[in-house]
Amino acid sequence: MTTPTIDATGIAIDIRHNELQILAPTTTPLGTVTTGIVDIGAQGRLLGIEIGDQYVAVMDDQPGAIDLTRSVEVPLRVSIEERDVRITLGRRGEDWEISYPSGNQCWTRRTVFDDRGQPLQVCAIVIPTPDIAREDGA
Repeated sequence: MTTPTIDATGIAIDIRHNELQILAPTTTPLGTVTTGIVDIGAQGRLLGIEIGDQYVAVMDDQPGAIDLTRSVEVPLRVSIEERDVRITLGRRGEDWEISYPSGNQCWTRRTVFDDRGQPLQVCAIVIPTPDIAREDGA
């Protein structure tokens, strides 16, 4: 049986808690999932997460880097927001680290297309925290 794949639509980076929040559409209840299998590619790229009976694809691996991919089981939190699922996980464990995405940046998926036939673009944003003060006071 093939695990159904859904594509992440956005990522929030929580610097204060050193966590990633992955947002993806879902139609399958995920129940009380507390762990997932994270695929980490070359240079610490977050490729995707197997959670329950679904795989959430985040980004494509670098060409020729498949031998550098590893999978680790990680603790995570799952919440449902209308028709989307928010998966929260730490960026680092005892013997692994996710170093990309790292902040306000976007990337284009080479193998996934939007409803207009254009390559899907996914963006990561940094969640503002009270201790990150802007000079203009905003």
